Amino acid sequence: NDFLLLRGTQDNTTYQPVTEEEYTPLKHTWVTGADRHAGLRMFLEQRGLKLAQGTSTDPPTEHTLSGLGNAKRAKFREIVSEVTITPCSDVLTLLKDLAEEG
Repeated sequence: NDFLLLRGTQDNTTYQPVTEEEYTPLKHTWVTGADRHAGLRMFLEQRGLKLAQGTSTDPPTEHTLSGLGNAKRAKFREIVSEVTITPCSDVLTLLKDLAEEG
């Protein structure tokens, strides 16, 4: 959505942000193996936007599919790094048992 706001300012238009209703069914497809860039491309094309593919080394600020994918990955890692997860004791027991069994 940050990209859509920035791009809208540059294009003097308003692009619809992604909604939870739109994202929820798609994230299951993307998580199960669809290419990140294919998902981004589809999302942007639905809003009339087209970006160059770019390269895997594009910085998150680069307006390419790769740059946008790298920005999404960086944001995800930032969020994950701020969250503390407490595993349930059953999981810890299972992991310990598996480690002992090799």
